Amino acid sequence: MDVRAEFQDDLATIAVVDADDPSHRLIATSRVLAERWLSRTGRIYLPVAVLALHDERFDDVLREIYERFYAVIAEIVLAIDPTATPDQAASRALMITAVLDGASLQPGNTDEHDRAETTAAVVRLTDAIARGL
Repeated sequence: MDVRAEFQDDLATIAVVDADDPSHRLIATSRVLAERWLSRTGRIYLPVAVLALHDERFDDVLREIYERFYAVIAEIVLAIDPTATPDQAASRALMITAVLDGASLQPGNTDEHDRAETTAAVVRLTDAIARGL
């Protein structure tokens, strides 16, 4: 699978999240990404990250993808917490992405119940991070 195609699918999934309230948008975005990535689609990013350690071309692709993820998430963070500085929003976006990435790599999410519990925890964590808690 092409990592850029998977990323475009992720962005398209985020774009169709229908929520006027920024908190609800982040919750829905976190939920849909966690569900996708816990079902293994997000795991494509791990081999690219490993390859990026050895080849600048992969590093460039990974940076391109993550910079866009950070920008989308930081925009939502700023809408949730208008008192956050752009640097704080960027930092929170990085941490939210790290939670999503990390959850997708855990081997314990083998059945639907485990994935549902992990998804719920990811949603709570990303909401707390966005609020600066």
